[in-house]
Amino acid sequence: MMEDLSGRQLGQYQILEEIGRGGMAVVYKAHQPTLERYVAIKVLPQQFTFDREFVERFLREARAAAKLNHPNIVTIHDVGQAGGTYYIVMEYLKGPSLADLLRQQRALPPQQAAQVVAQVALALDYAHGQGFVHRDVKPSNILLSAGGVAKLTDFGIVKSAEGTRLTQTGTLLGTPEYMSPEQAKGLGVDHRTDIYSLGVVAYETLTGRVPFQAESTLALLHKVAYDPLPPIRHTRPDLPAGVEEVLAKALAKEPDERYGTVSAFVDALGRALELTVEDRFQSATEMQATLVSLDTASVIWVPSTRKQLPIHGDRIRRDNVANLRLIKQWECLKRILHLVFSPDALALAICCPDEIIVHCLAGGCEHSIQTNANSLAYSPDARLLASGGDVCRIWDTDKWNQVRKIRQAVQYLAFSPDGELLATASKTVQLWNAKSGRRTRECLHSKRYIGQRGVGHLSFSADGRLLAGSGEIPDLIQVWDTSSGREAYRLVPVHEAGVGYLRFSPVGQILAVTVMFGRLVIWDLSTGKWWFLHPGDSLFSLGFDPTGDLLATARSSSEDTGGTVELIDLTTSETLIQLSMERKDCIAVDFSSDGRFLAAASWGGTVRLWGIVGD
Repeated sequence: MMEDLSGRQLGQYQILEEIGRGGMAVVYKAHQPTLERYVAIKVLPQQFTFDREFVERFLREARAAAKLNHPNIVTIHDVGQAGGTYYIVMEYLKGPSLADLLRQQRALPPQQAAQVVAQVALALDYAHGQGFVHRDVKPSNILLSAGGVAKLTDFGIVKSAEGTRLTQTGTLLGTPEYMSPEQAKGLGVDHRTDIYSLGVVAYETLTGRVPFQAESTLALLHKVAYDPLPPIRHTRPDLPAGVEEVLAKALAKEPDERYGTVSAFVDALGRALELTVEDRFQSATEMQATLVSLDTASVIWVPSTRKQLPIHGDRIRRDNVANLRLIKQWECLKRILHLVFSPDALALAICCPDEIIVHCLAGGCEHSIQTNANSLAYSPDARLLASGGDVCRIWDTDKWNQVRKIRQAVQYLAFSPDGELLATASKTVQLWNAKSGRRTRECLHSKRYIGQRGVGHLSFSADGRLLAGSGEIPDLIQVWDTSSGREAYRLVPVHEAGVGYLRFSPVGQILAVTVMFGRLVIWDLSTGKWWFLHPGDSLFSLGFDPTGDLLATARSSSEDTGGTVELIDLTTSETLIQLSMERKDCIAVDFSSDGRFLAAASWGGTVRLWGIVGD
């Protein structure tokens, strides 16, 4: 048995208490003094560290998984070793796992079960698009934050162990109850193994039990591989008849007979449960789930009734942009400076000089905050909205009241991907603890090089380790290490072209920057390579889709046609489509986090929302 590390120091982390233990790791709650935050640290047991091949693959897979940036995936902060102990540092979530919830409540109400499964499906759909297969989807790997967000964790550990001596010494990789038949047989797997495992999770959340049970692991694996699926009507006769057919397809023995994507499975399940589209895809963040402590060993997850937007078709992709259609249009009747989707894709916040307007995309609600503002940033869990201006104000997005204030003028701001830091820019770039509002550090050289006329824009890298800022005079881009505040890169565009807007890709270390004469510079900081694209005319804003392959640009034109949104495929540098603002300029653009929506705004107050409609 692995010794308890509680009270020890592991690198820069102070281990506080054990919070979980499994077959391949022990999880501790820890404190990171440098960033004044709590983290979760997953530590490998010593018996695994003797297999060098496993350790190397474990570190490689963990670093690759750290590049995943999605609201429904637990963020990985760090990977390393200290004194022979190997560990992964992740965001700390106060809520229970889905397994804890099922132990307390057994089966969930159909709507709540569908909502949890839908969130996990969004995470898997994104991960599959990045080339990841989870291989161990199960309730204990689905964590529920205190804010109600369902997050998938443990990417990469099972894959790391495949092919190493662990598989040759009787160590079972994965959890038999949730394994796909191909896993049970020891065959190769692809993304369809996750569809099967999510089907098991859906079956269990609806019935309170897994489909197959046995007294021994070998007998259980045989049932998973060969036995027919027990009809769900035997345990839940109250469910619509179509649910059994949907689960039978998701849990088919042959991968080719399952749904092609997790999204297709969730769509079918929602229809079979006879839920509205809004109910079917309601996010736990918008449900504003509450964790109610009953005693030291039990919790209840209580959702409210707030609704999610209707899902219009599929995620925007290269092969379906011809089906992009205008879904909604708003007229704000005032100048617009900025717009941003909430990370859960449920709302669109619009920044005007004297007002913040928040549209709930499902309709039926709109919030207005009368305040001086010039820029906006959502926290990753969508529970906070920060606004720049004469002071920096932070708003609670449930009650829409001000919860914190930073008493200094702010030109631009950004939350780190883990929500722990808030970066603000004016004459200098400063980092603040997002929870306490206390300043943690000032970025080195930001005043000397960028401060002559302030910072134009800020953007965090997908892993939160880098922060980029653009300056007006001189024309350069600085990139800082967020842990130290020290300059990591300084990028100077060629031909002294003026620097405008910048944005990091949600994947890797790709940085897109607008410069003068309508040019777009793409920098890959991991290789140092850069290249120019030429969309034409004046570029004002950029937005990446969640895969990092598509880039939307907002451009204004002096021609009669007005401004447009151009969608560029960065894998080929090809402009896929131009979307018109109907004789109006275009000042801001953003993709929703699920990649299903694209929004743009004009100076004059028009906001347009596009999505995929049809096949």
